[in-house]
Amino acid sequence: MDAFHQQLMDKEEELSELQANNSVLTIRERNLNQELQDACKELIDTVREETSRDSIGVKIMGELDRKPFIAAMKRKFTGSLVEDERVQCK
Repeated sequence: MDAFHQQLMDKEEELSELQANNSVLTIRERNLNQELQDACKELIDTVREETSRDSIGVKIMGELDRKPFIAAMKRKFTGSLVEDERVQCK
């Protein structure tokens, strides 16, 4: 009977230690989660600030040669729109 009582006491002590460790880990997880949320908010604010100051655009590398396109349009279509080579394509 004393052996069972001693095992019970050992198990209760082990349970107490595990609960203390669980509490420490839970607090640490909450703190890290809060830090992560703060970093996420900071990142979002920084990206919004940077994009509001600068406009994001497309850099044009060069122009296309319009002659093949105009020739193809002339073969496919007829009319004054095709004849005018000054028409700007967008």
